Amino acid sequence: MFALMTLMTAHAEPFSFAVVGDTQTDGAGSSINWEQFPAVVEGANTQGATYLLVAGDLVGGSTSLSATVAQWGDFELAAADFLGQRAGARGRRSAGCAGGL
Repeated sequence: MFALMTLMTAHAEPFSFAVVGDTQTDGAGSSINWEQFPAVVEGANTQGATYLLVAGDLVGGSTSLSATVAQWGDFELAAADFLGQRAGARGRRSAGCAGGL
């Protein structure tokens, strides 16, 4: 096991990542925090992050399916500017939503 870990470490490419959580607003108006989330994405790009992990409550959620779909559209629009790969972990507000990363 140690030899395998050493071999993997010796050939590993360096990478960096950014982690952000709670990108939603309070559910009123647009579903993401337009004042902060685009700046976080820009900062991750500026710092050369290879991966972006968005953890929990990506969108505000809604009782209306069409509003929820629109909120995921907002999230995708803001996150699309990230130059690397991204992954998300849905929170309780976005757990039942149809959108994704």
